[in-house]
Amino acid sequence: MKKEEDFVMGLSIYMACLREKKRYSTAKSYQDALNSFKCFCGMEAIPYTYINRNRLLCYQSWLLDKGRSLNTVSTYMRRIRHIYNLAVEANEAPFVPNLFKDVFTGVESKRKKALPREMLERMFNAPLGDPSLRRVQLTVRLMFAFSGIAFVDLTHLKWENITDKRAGLSYSWRFPPGRCGCWMSCPLVRQRNPFIYFLF
Repeated sequence: MKKEEDFVMGLSIYMACLREKKRYSTAKSYQDALNSFKCFCGMEAIPYTYINRNRLLCYQSWLLDKGRSLNTVSTYMRRIRHIYNLAVEANEAPFVPNLFKDVFTGVESKRKKALPREMLERMFNAPLGDPSLRRVQLTVRLMFAFSGIAFVDLTHLKWENITDKRAGLSYSWRFPPGRCGCWMSCPLVRQRNPFIYFLF
């Protein structure tokens, strides 16, 4: 078996390309998948022909027995599948129809992500003496007032973006072009958002 036809070598080369592009977190994800799969196989060199449907199913069971979540299983399987498909395109691995059909490669979303109303009220209104914690609290409240704006978008907002400061009662905030590629306006009521002045 040639080195370039080895799964470990192929994945290592791909990770090197990711690091050259400064995609370090993605490279780490592939490294985690590689470490796990090598541990399961008990081999330092894994020929592409060693990867088959039955072995992938055993690997999935092995991960679940170790307490890994389905989302972790999916991440590892998708990493392995991507490298395998690249090898198939390069004629370094045999094409096997439905090779990953029986393993989980989706997303599990059974956990509730919404906070109860009581917890939100406690988080927004809890008395905090530390100014830095108070600022964090007000930032979270502002993000909530902006219909769940992402923090990365919030950090780009400036006081100069306010376009309507009439009588201090109401005004609109003009969002600079971001991921959507266009300007957006958000009407705000100062009486409901007094913490905006604290943040800016």
